[in-house]
Amino acid sequence: MSLSLIINHSLVVVNIKELRDLYDKNSNKTDKTYRKGEIIPDGYYPMVVMAVIRNSEGKFLMQKRSVAKGGDWGVTGGHPKSGETPIEGIITEIKEELGLDFSNEKFIEYDSGCDGHDCYKMYYVNKDVDLNNLVIQKEELSEVRWFSMDELNKMVETGELNDNQIACFKKVCQYLQKNNKVHEMKLQPQFYNYILNGTKRIELRLYDEKRQQINIGDTIKFLKEPDLKESFNAEVVGLLRYNTFNDLFDDFDISVFADKSMTKEELLTKLEDFYPIEKQQQYGVIGIKVKLL
Repeated sequence: MSLSLIINHSLVVVNIKELRDLYDKNSNKTDKTYRKGEIIPDGYYPMVVMAVIRNSEGKFLMQKRSVAKGGDWGVTGGHPKSGETPIEGIITEIKEELGLDFSNEKFIEYDSGCDGHDCYKMYYVNKDVDLNNLVIQKEELSEVRWFSMDELNKMVETGELNDNQIACFKKVCQYLQKNNKVHEMKLQPQFYNYILNGTKRIELRLYDEKRQQINIGDTIKFLKEPDLKESFNAEVVGLLRYNTFNDLFDDFDISVFADKSMTKEELLTKLEDFYPIEKQQQYGVIGIKVKLL
């Protein structure tokens, strides 16, 4: 932050470090504040916020800090400004560093505490982000990329992630494993066999209240109609949100939704028998990418 002053008809730019709030050991905001570089009184702690952003392919958004800032990889994070709540602080950081508006996104606080040096809150959010739409803060960052969990594990092994980042991902993995749910879905024999045989890899549903509970990493138990005696399990590995099924079909080959023997028009007709276009426009639709277990 800088403040411009006119002194003797000359423009003078004065760097003023932003004001931040201090917290107690229970992560309660106090009436005390500080600026970066100032000595913090005993018993008071800065607040650090971090956001793990995961897309529908199960990849994580990572940013590489500029050389002047250390040049290491990490998630988006920082310190809330004075007067901001922690959630407002992380929304501000995402906006400043990546140029993205996350004010309407659903953040899940998966870890928080005070480690004797900082208070911290870690957030998790599902969001597909087009890297071409980023406006990165160049004085802070040099690169932004999506990484799979396998790639992140290799970065841990090679020491490319620091201890704080390693702890961040270990905790989010623990959270995801702990909170994975099992959902049941009934399928007509034709589509049941398509998934079981590996031709159908994306299940199609209305994005109503029930389907909004599905997250990447969850398990779906598919039951074969009509007697529901046969079943198999699959892992949710991706979620594709669209306004209508017709919009979704424009981006994928029909074979991943059914079988090459079925045309797009035939599948749309079947879907609209269950989900009329009015319902699709009301709720939107979801393509659930699955992997057999």
